Amino acid sequence: MNSLPSRQKKSEASFRIPVRIESHTKLQSKVEFVMLSEVLSEAKEQ
Repeated sequence: MNSLPSRQKKSEASFRIPVRIESHTKLQSKVEFVMLSEVLSEAKEQ
């Protein structure tokens, strides 16, 4: 009976890690987009 919960925890962890990576890359691309738009607006003003 003990082997089942540990197996479930492992699958839970392996499921959470890709989700974290995905949310991190989404956040990173958002930050990069904001920085890019700021650079573009500065270039337009010059």
